[in-house]
Amino acid sequence: MKPYPKNLKLSQIGEDKLLQWLAHFFGETFQSRFHQILLGPGDDAAILQMLGSSKKLVITTDTLVENVHFRREWMDMEKVGKRAMAQNLSDLAAMGAKPLGCVISLVCSPEMTFGDFWDFAKGLKAYSLLYQTPLVGGNLSRGNLTMICGTFLGEPLKDRLIERKKDKIGDGIFVTGTLGESRAALLAQINGIKEIPKSLLERYSHPSPRLWESHKLLPFVHTMMDISDGLQKDLPRLLHHGAQIKLENLPVSPELKLFCKTMDWDPYEIAWIGGEDFELLFTAPTPLPENFQKSFFQEFKLPITQIGWVTQGGFEVPSFKEEKGFEHFQ
Repeated sequence: MKPYPKNLKLSQIGEDKLLQWLAHFFGETFQSRFHQILLGPGDDAAILQMLGSSKKLVITTDTLVENVHFRREWMDMEKVGKRAMAQNLSDLAAMGAKPLGCVISLVCSPEMTFGDFWDFAKGLKAYSLLYQTPLVGGNLSRGNLTMICGTFLGEPLKDRLIERKKDKIGDGIFVTGTLGESRAALLAQINGIKEIPKSLLERYSHPSPRLWESHKLLPFVHTMMDISDGLQKDLPRLLHHGAQIKLENLPVSPELKLFCKTMDWDPYEIAWIGGEDFELLFTAPTPLPENFQKSFFQEFKLPITQIGWVTQGGFEVPSFKEEKGFEHFQ
């Protein structure tokens, strides 16, 4: 894969193409030389074979940048700390991995108060304990904006490796939970709306990674990822084959429907374009056992919804006039 012209701006290339180029640039060399690489760039996490051992290590990293992923006027630092943990843990969930530990690096202004710093630490600690993921180190540095980078380590459960692009024709396409609340809260805040339902704000400010839920899904799934950039953008990233999606099947909460009615928004458009839902998107043979779906809901108070099917080729999916999920560099 040839490099792009050196004077071409990243905004002209786009996030997905940059990631494809990086995967090719490193992958063609590293994959053949370093045999400990079981899964390299292009998935929610990498998987390494531990040298001299049968054990495998799952590793992922993610970054939060002030005014890109959050705004201080919308979110206190305790919620920022929880969110930093959540979006990294969500990547481990997508791999069906059990967390082992994490390191967190924080860039912040010297003018940040100790109160804000303490709140950030409290957010990290709360989710560290809740999801049994010890914080074992990190780094502090100064900068004009707040930035948090997390690196999380895990191990596969029962030696099962979950990868993207392993779907099979005829699989059902499923999602956990409901979609669109986070995007609705973000759009409302951007537009200066003050009366926003608490349930929507919480989905945006401190989401819940579906970590334990992913472990229960492992016996059934063929391929899986978490929905971070929106269903519309993430679905093609997951699948090797095509898809048929029924718009009316998208799981939309009553709270989102009611709020969208007051805003004159289409709740299904919000759910389809979405972004930062951090629900699990997966394919599996259909139908899922009825007793499994019931026990899943009883344990997690979370539905599993089939939204479509894997097809031979092409994407028969919803289309809207204003269709744009989250895109870095745009």
